[in-house]
Amino acid sequence: MDKFMRIKESKKLWIGGGILLLILGICIVIFNNTKAPTLTLKVPNEKISVTNKDEIIIPAVLSSLPDNEYPAASVSIKFNNNKLEFVGINIGTMETYNDYDPERDGVPSYKIPQWTFNKDVANKDGVIKAMYLDTTAGKNAYVKSGFEVDKKDIPFQLVFKLKDSVIPSDKLIIEIEEAVFATVNGDSDKTTLSTKDNYGKLNVKDGVIKITS
Repeated sequence: MDKFMRIKESKKLWIGGGILLLILGICIVIFNNTKAPTLTLKVPNEKISVTNKDEIIIPAVLSSLPDNEYPAASVSIKFNNNKLEFVGINIGTMETYNDYDPERDGVPSYKIPQWTFNKDVANKDGVIKAMYLDTTAGKNAYVKSGFEVDKKDIPFQLVFKLKDSVIPSDKLIIEIEEAVFATVNGDSDKTTLSTKDNYGKLNVKDGVIKITS
């Protein structure tokens, strides 16, 4: 009888331990996702009238930037090209080095870069493929010292116009399909921020343009 009770208690301990490990694992995943940088499309909170002919500007806001150099960045963003016209990409507020050479310059200077894109292809396919590339591999890279929450946290801004085909109650989703902020050694040390697996985690939040009469 005592042996049976000991076995029963041992099973309870194993089950309890397994549950605790499972809960701990879930908490670790949630914590890692929470602390990971997030790229958010900040669409207007208010609904937009179908008669609106003005440009709709949507900042892409980054929540944080780990301490590293990011000489390349890219995004793939899907939109409804039957309802929206992609006008282009405006500069943001995040800064890169401005041709900074630590052996030559004492204190770095900074600049706000322009991302490259093809407007015609984007409107044809309904997918914006944009990128920033520092061909010096570091002298013009995104860096933590060029980032500050609420002040220097926008890498780029999307610009759209409504097409005549929009109707009241339309909800036009702007979806980040892929986003990358690449470091020089990101493939080996996994410091690149990416929505892809096997890299540093980068979360994304899509936006929805709501249409009214």
